[in-house]
Amino acid sequence: MYNDRLIVKEVLPQESFSKPGQVPTLSQAVVFNFMNKDNKMLKMNFYGERVKDAMVLKPGDVVDVGFVVSSTCSAKGF
Repeated sequence: MYNDRLIVKEVLPQESFSKPGQVPTLSQAVVFNFMNKDNKMLKMNFYGERVKDAMVLKPGDVVDVGFVVSSTCSAKGF
């Protein structure tokens, strides 16, 4: 797990999505800037109950963020 202090750059508008016949789910995206790295950004999407955590963020807020970067390859090589 990678932990760092990041600065909130932008809180994007909430979105709602659902599969037919299911209850809609909220999504909130937040773009962060790394504090000590020029022009390095991280976009995180928050879903469901975690949207409440993202809603209170404002541009300029400094937050501690932990995340895991992983990668997979599809059968077609993507």
